[in-house]
Amino acid sequence: MNPDDAFAPLPAPLGGWVQGMLDGLPPRERGATCDDCAMCPPPGLPSSPQRIVFHPETRCCTYRPRIPNYAVGALLADPAYPADSPARTSIQQRIAEGDASPLALRVDAAYQLVYWHANGPSFGRARQLRCPHQEADQKCGIWAHRPAICATWHCKHDRGALGGALWGALHGALARAEEVVSLWCLGELGFDGAARRLNLDDLGRDAVDAPALDRQPDPERQQALWGDWLDREEAFYRACAERAATLDWAAIERLAGQELALLADAARELAARHADLALPERLRTGRFEVLGLTAGQLWLKSYSEFDTLEMAPELMDLVARCDGRPTAEILDEHQSRHGRRPPPVFCCAPCWISASCCRRVKKPYTVPQPKAAMIKTT
Repeated sequence: MNPDDAFAPLPAPLGGWVQGMLDGLPPRERGATCDDCAMCPPPGLPSSPQRIVFHPETRCCTYRPRIPNYAVGALLADPAYPADSPARTSIQQRIAEGDASPLALRVDAAYQLVYWHANGPSFGRARQLRCPHQEADQKCGIWAHRPAICATWHCKHDRGALGGALWGALHGALARAEEVVSLWCLGELGFDGAARRLNLDDLGRDAVDAPALDRQPDPERQQALWGDWLDREEAFYRACAERAATLDWAAIERLAGQELALLADAARELAARHADLALPERLRTGRFEVLGLTAGQLWLKSYSEFDTLEMAPELMDLVARCDGRPTAEILDEHQSRHGRRPPPVFCCAPCWISASCCRRVKKPYTVPQPKAAMIKTT
């Protein structure tokens, strides 16, 4: 196996930012297989009311992402995406339809309104919500430049709730970094304070007006946002990419100040916990829901409806014994009752009881111990 396959496949510059934040990369989530979607069951697999499945044409790509200005520019400048490539075409189409903002390719209010009302039962299933950058083979067309919200989302986590928490913390830090770098690029390219404030306000605009419904740019609004860069959007995005490429994680933290430092510190603490596979001294059962019994196996849901766990009914006895007592005592008691110790796969990490089992985990990278919060004032 290629050594790089052991690590999460993060796009540039997010991979470099995470390395700067954690002094390493998180391990790949082996259960979340994007090339062969883990949420699309193979033909012939019997249906089950406990198993949520995605539509094979949409997979998890039922979301239109906001793409930071420098990421748009990096894709436009990437020779791997020629002029006639679907990825470049989809970017240009969004620009033509009015999504272009100096800060990002934004998401219009009409789409957001539909998404937030339909998200729960429709995520992964509604073709109407498909990402415009998903290609005909159902793969991501902008994979090498996808934003943090896409790069940090996984349908399944090898360490269950702990993995979900780690990637959630990384998303929080990286999303904030994207905002900081995008705004910094505006200042570098001649936008004064008033223009930057106007663009920040516009990015959060939620008016479902005629341009949003018709997917057309509003000329007056675009003139106010773009100023002298109007009708030179692609050149502007490329210039943003050039400037953003000069920033490493330390520089971004200096620009962002205290908020990002605290978000990064939380991610470091979770990364250290995620890398520690030692069984805890005490076990306590977390919250979960029994969804049903299929083919002699219990279906459990804990932290995510997408990452349910199949478990032999006899192991519920072990779960019930995890009441905060010493781990050794719980395992000895189980052996005394059943004549054998639990399979090692069910005792390899503290997360399995409150989340999905870490049955796919191999030894991850070594993460440095959490550092004290780095408070920045710049």
